[in-house]
Amino acid sequence: MLQKQSEASPEILREQVLAGMEQAAAMLSRFLEPGRKFRMDFSTARLQAGTEPDEQNLIGICLHVSGAVSGSILLLASVENACRLAGLLLRRPPPADPDDEALRSTLREVGNIFASGVLGGLDDGLKLRALPSPPTFLYGTRQHVLEQCQQCCERPAALQIDAGLNCDFNDDTPIRGKVIFRLVAGPGLD
Repeated sequence: MLQKQSEASPEILREQVLAGMEQAAAMLSRFLEPGRKFRMDFSTARLQAGTEPDEQNLIGICLHVSGAVSGSILLLASVENACRLAGLLLRRPPPADPDDEALRSTLREVGNIFASGVLGGLDDGLKLRALPSPPTFLYGTRQHVLEQCQQCCERPAALQIDAGLNCDFNDDTPIRGKVIFRLVAGPGLD
């Protein structure tokens, strides 16, 4: 049964976003070799344990969201994991440089696909139509990347969902990344 837009509480929004993240991971998995897949990890303990040092450079893909809900989606990974992910999707050795245009283009497309799954889930489940901006490639320390992504959102997040996005790699070392979905406005949040 579909929820009416006016009935969407923060708990219902959270459930729908989590379902959309699972859908997005399944969509991304279709681009991998058979037997490999993306998995979402919603374990708070694992997310905190995997926190990178503040001075380590990270790669982020940020999409701003506007419409019935507004906020941002940020995909975040260490440079090594982002390069390994791009190599896996391109089916070639991982790019060695964050300035590699194939890396940037591939990761921006990952952001588009991920946003499509999450926002499509909100539209299908709650009839909350929202659209993402074109993805922005970000590079720098964790604080720098977070600040760049949050520049569009003058208001603090009313709802933030953090999750892990993981994938097996050919040497059995998983590729690990994070997804931060911030909602600053929407039904039940204003």
